[in-house]
Amino acid sequence: MRDLVEAALAARARAYAPYSKFRVGAAVRDEQGRV
Repeated sequence: MRDLVEAALAARARAYAPYSKFRVGAAVRDEQGRV
């Protein structure tokens, strides 16, 4: 679970939100367990 949180935080750090400045990140785990 922690790896999903870390991946989402990393995605949020790279988010592009020039107008709202509200950055969002998401991560999913597939059936093979890959993030």
